Amino acid sequence: MPGNGGIIIAVTSGTGGEVVIDVAGGVDCGTAAELGDCIEERWRDERRPVAVNLERVTFFDAAALGALIGARSRVASDGGRVRVVGASRAVRRLLDVTHTAGILCGERADG
Repeated sequence: MPGNGGIIIAVTSGTGGEVVIDVAGGVDCGTAAELGDCIEERWRDERRPVAVNLERVTFFDAAALGALIGARSRVASDGGRVRVVGASRAVRRLLDVTHTAGILCGERADG
């Protein structure tokens, strides 16, 4: 589904039984809420782990990181799981600088 603010979000089923959210474009203060809402909606609707693929993201700022961490926290408090399964250079840079790759990816963002 095309995003309203320049991001594209596609939702599919992964091979491991999880919901995969593929994101493309820039995620910033104008589009971050859309990403967070999508993550939470997929969890509520499907009650399966959510994998977020950010390999095609061209820009990722603090608002985007906050939305991702916030959605992960809310899903986890409801018994679910959210993890980043792919990260572009823009995403990896922010995850590395903020030391959040381990929390969001379970490993380094480029690993």
